[in-house]
Amino acid sequence: MWRTCDRSILAPYHLLREHGRMEVHYGVLDGVEVAEPRLTDGVVTLRLAQAGDRAAVAAMDEDAEIRRWVEYRLTPWEEAGNEIAYLQMMWSLRQGVLFTILVDDELAGLIEVEFRHPRTARVHYRVRRELRRRRLATRALRLVSDWVIDELGLNRVEVWAHGGNVASQGVADRAGLRREGVLRQATGFDGSEAHDKVYFGRLANDPRPPPLKP
Repeated sequence: MWRTCDRSILAPYHLLREHGRMEVHYGVLDGVEVAEPRLTDGVVTLRLAQAGDRAAVAAMDEDAEIRRWVEYRLTPWEEAGNEIAYLQMMWSLRQGVLFTILVDDELAGLIEVEFRHPRTARVHYRVRRELRRRRLATRALRLVSDWVIDELGLNRVEVWAHGGNVASQGVADRAGLRREGVLRQATGFDGSEAHDKVYFGRLANDPRPPPLKP
Protein backbone atom coordinates (compact mmCIF):
# COMPACT_ATOMS: atom_id res chain seq x y z
CA MET A 1 0.00 0.00 0.00
CA TRP A 2 1.25 3.50 -0.73
CA ARG A 3 -0.05 7.01 -0.64
CA THR A 4 1.15 10.13 -2.37
CA CYS A 5 1.99 12.86 0.14
CA ASP A 6 1.87 16.46 -0.95
CA ARG A 7 4.84 18.64 0.03
CA SER A 8 2.52 20.93 1.99
CA ILE A 9 1.84 18.09 4.44
CA LEU A 10 5.43 17.03 5.09
CA ALA A 11 8.56 19.06 5.77
CA PRO A 12 10.19 20.54 2.63
CA TYR A 13 13.01 18.06 2.12
CA HIS A 14 14.98 17.23 -0.98
CA LEU A 15 13.59 13.68 -1.30
CA LEU A 16 10.08 15.11 -1.69
CA ARG A 17 11.04 17.13 -4.72
CA GLU A 18 10.42 14.81 -7.60
CA HIS A 19 7.22 16.22 -9.11
CA GLY A 20 6.54 17.95 -5.78
CA ARG A 21 5.71 14.76 -3.92
CA MET A 22 6.98 11.38 -2.84
CA GLU A 23 5.46 7.95 -2.39
CA VAL A 24 5.21 6.98 1.28
CA HIS A 25 5.01 3.22 1.68
CA TYR A 26 3.03 2.03 4.70
CA GLY A 27 3.32 -1.31 6.45
CA VAL A 28 6.65 -2.50 5.03
CA LEU A 29 7.84 -3.38 8.55
CA ASP A 30 4.48 -4.49 9.95
CA GLY A 31 5.02 -7.37 12.35
CA VAL A 32 8.77 -6.76 12.63
CA GLU A 33 10.13 -5.94 16.08
CA VAL A 34 12.71 -3.20 15.50
CA ALA A 35 14.90 -1.98 18.35
CA GLU A 36 16.67 1.36 17.99
CA PRO A 37 19.64 0.40 15.82
CA ARG A 38 23.29 1.14 16.45
CA LEU A 39 25.52 -0.59 13.91
CA THR A 40 29.30 -0.88 13.75
CA ASP A 41 32.04 -2.80 11.98
CA GLY A 42 34.79 -1.51 14.25
CA VAL A 43 35.73 1.30 11.85
CA VAL A 44 32.45 3.19 11.36
CA THR A 45 29.45 3.37 13.67
CA LEU A 46 25.91 4.20 12.56
CA ARG A 47 23.42 5.77 14.98
CA LEU A 48 20.14 7.57 14.48
CA ALA A 49 20.53 11.21 13.46
CA GLN A 50 19.62 13.71 16.16
CA ALA A 51 18.70 17.37 16.27
CA GLY A 52 22.15 18.06 17.73
CA ASP A 53 23.74 16.89 14.45
CA ARG A 54 22.27 19.83 12.53
CA ALA A 55 25.32 22.09 12.58
CA ALA A 56 27.68 19.32 11.44
CA VAL A 57 25.31 18.25 8.66
CA ALA A 58 24.87 21.83 7.47
CA ALA A 59 28.64 22.34 7.40
CA MET A 60 29.10 19.13 5.40
CA ASP A 61 26.46 20.16 2.89
CA GLU A 62 28.21 23.43 2.10
CA ASP A 63 30.52 21.31 -0.07
CA ALA A 64 30.09 22.00 -3.78
CA GLU A 65 30.49 18.32 -4.72
CA ILE A 66 27.56 17.30 -2.52
CA ARG A 67 25.44 20.14 -3.86
CA ARG A 68 26.30 19.05 -7.38
CA TRP A 69 24.46 15.76 -6.90
CA VAL A 70 21.76 16.70 -4.37
CA GLU A 71 19.37 19.44 -5.44
CA TYR A 72 18.71 21.88 -2.61
CA ARG A 73 16.20 24.70 -2.52
CA LEU A 74 16.97 26.06 0.92
CA THR A 75 20.17 26.95 2.76
CA PRO A 76 22.24 24.05 4.15
CA TRP A 77 21.14 25.05 7.67
CA GLU A 78 17.45 24.91 6.74
CA GLU A 79 17.87 21.71 4.73
CA ALA A 80 19.73 19.96 7.57
CA GLY A 81 17.00 20.79 10.07
CA ASN A 82 14.25 19.63 7.73
CA GLU A 83 16.05 16.43 6.79
CA ILE A 84 16.69 15.36 10.37
CA ALA A 85 13.19 16.23 11.57
CA TYR A 86 11.52 14.55 8.61
CA LEU A 87 13.48 11.30 8.95
CA GLN A 88 12.88 11.25 12.70
CA MET A 89 9.19 11.30 11.90
CA MET A 90 9.65 8.58 9.29
CA TRP A 91 11.50 6.40 11.80
CA SER A 92 8.73 6.84 14.38
CA LEU A 93 6.37 5.45 11.71
CA ARG A 94 8.92 2.80 10.68
CA GLN A 95 8.94 4.12 7.10
CA GLY A 96 12.56 5.23 6.91
CA VAL A 97 15.63 6.03 8.95
CA LEU A 98 18.53 8.48 8.83
CA PHE A 99 21.86 7.35 10.30
CA THR A 100 24.88 9.44 11.05
CA ILE A 101 28.14 7.81 9.97
CA LEU A 102 30.55 8.24 12.88
CA VAL A 103 34.32 7.76 12.95
CA ASP A 104 35.87 8.15 16.40
CA ASP A 105 32.56 9.70 17.54
CA GLU A 106 32.85 12.42 14.87
CA LEU A 107 30.19 12.86 12.18
CA ALA A 108 31.69 11.72 8.89
CA GLY A 109 28.52 11.53 6.78
CA LEU A 110 24.91 10.41 6.51
CA ILE A 111 23.19 7.32 5.18
CA GLU A 112 19.43 7.18 4.71
CA VAL A 113 17.13 4.20 4.23
CA GLU A 114 13.64 4.39 2.71
CA PHE A 115 11.46 1.33 3.36
CA ARG A 116 9.43 0.54 0.26
CA HIS A 117 7.17 -2.17 -1.13
CA PRO A 118 7.75 -4.94 -1.97
CA ARG A 119 10.11 -5.58 1.01
CA THR A 120 12.70 -3.16 -0.34
CA ALA A 121 15.09 -0.61 1.16
CA ARG A 122 16.37 2.23 -1.01
CA VAL A 123 19.57 3.80 0.31
CA HIS A 124 21.19 7.24 -0.12
CA TYR A 125 24.53 8.36 1.33
CA ARG A 126 27.07 11.17 1.44
CA VAL A 127 30.38 11.78 3.24
CA ARG A 128 32.32 14.88 4.26
CA ARG A 129 34.79 16.05 1.64
CA GLU A 130 37.92 15.65 3.77
CA LEU A 131 36.99 12.08 4.75
CA ARG A 132 36.32 10.69 1.28
CA ARG A 133 38.41 7.94 -0.34
CA ARG A 134 38.53 6.04 2.95
CA ARG A 135 35.61 3.77 1.95
CA LEU A 136 33.50 5.01 4.85
CA ALA A 137 30.34 5.13 2.70
CA THR A 138 31.10 1.60 1.48
CA ARG A 139 31.32 0.37 5.06
CA ALA A 140 28.13 2.20 6.01
CA LEU A 141 26.25 0.78 3.03
CA ARG A 142 27.44 -2.75 3.85
CA LEU A 143 26.28 -2.36 7.48
CA VAL A 144 22.89 -1.04 6.41
CA SER A 145 22.47 -3.75 3.77
CA ASP A 146 23.23 -6.53 6.27
CA TRP A 147 20.88 -4.96 8.85
CA VAL A 148 18.03 -4.60 6.37
CA ILE A 149 18.32 -8.19 5.17
CA ASP A 150 19.39 -10.03 8.34
CA GLU A 151 17.54 -8.07 11.04
CA LEU A 152 14.52 -6.60 9.27
CA GLY A 153 13.93 -9.51 6.93
CA LEU A 154 13.57 -7.42 3.79
CA ASN A 155 14.35 -8.96 0.43
CA ARG A 156 16.08 -6.19 -1.49
CA VAL A 157 18.50 -3.30 -0.94
CA GLU A 158 18.86 -0.84 -3.81
CA VAL A 159 20.78 2.28 -4.76
CA TRP A 160 19.86 4.66 -7.59
CA ALA A 161 23.00 6.59 -8.56
CA HIS A 162 23.23 9.58 -10.87
CA GLY A 163 24.80 8.47 -14.14
CA GLY A 164 27.58 11.02 -13.74
CA ASN A 165 28.33 10.24 -10.11
CA VAL A 166 31.04 7.63 -10.55
CA ALA A 167 32.06 7.78 -6.88
CA SER A 168 28.55 6.87 -5.71
CA GLN A 169 28.43 3.99 -8.17
CA GLY A 170 31.76 2.74 -6.86
CA VAL A 171 30.40 2.74 -3.30
CA ALA A 172 27.46 0.55 -4.29
CA ASP A 173 29.68 -1.84 -6.23
CA ARG A 174 32.26 -2.24 -3.45
CA ALA A 175 29.51 -2.74 -0.87
CA GLY A 176 28.35 -5.83 -2.75
CA LEU A 177 25.38 -4.54 -4.74
CA ARG A 178 25.10 -5.62 -8.36
CA ARG A 179 24.81 -3.16 -11.19
CA GLU A 180 21.43 -3.97 -12.71
CA GLY A 181 20.98 -1.42 -15.47
CA VAL A 182 20.57 2.18 -16.55
CA LEU A 183 17.37 4.20 -16.81
CA ARG A 184 18.31 6.55 -19.61
CA GLN A 185 17.47 10.25 -19.42
CA ALA A 186 15.19 9.86 -16.44
CA THR A 187 13.31 12.95 -15.32
CA GLY A 188 15.23 15.06 -12.83
CA PHE A 189 13.84 16.58 -9.64
CA ASP A 190 11.11 19.16 -10.26
CA GLY A 191 11.53 18.95 -14.02
CA SER A 192 15.24 19.76 -13.96
CA GLU A 193 17.50 18.45 -16.70
CA ALA A 194 17.02 14.73 -17.27
CA HIS A 195 19.92 12.41 -16.57
CA ASP A 196 20.75 8.72 -16.56
CA LYS A 197 20.13 6.75 -13.36
CA VAL A 198 22.22 3.66 -12.65
CA TYR A 199 20.54 0.94 -10.62
CA PHE A 200 22.29 -1.33 -8.10
CA GLY A 201 20.67 -4.06 -6.02
CA ARG A 202 21.33 -6.83 -3.55
CA LEU A 203 18.82 -9.58 -2.81
CA ALA A 204 18.52 -11.62 0.34
CA ASN A 205 19.42 -14.80 -1.57
CA ASP A 206 22.43 -13.30 -3.37
CA PRO A 207 25.84 -14.68 -2.35
CA ARG A 208 27.05 -12.79 0.69
CA PRO A 209 29.76 -10.25 -0.22
CA PRO A 210 33.23 -10.96 1.20
CA PRO A 211 34.20 -9.08 4.38
CA LEU A 212 35.75 -5.66 3.95
CA LYS A 213 39.37 -5.29 5.01
CA PRO A 214 39.99 -3.18 8.15
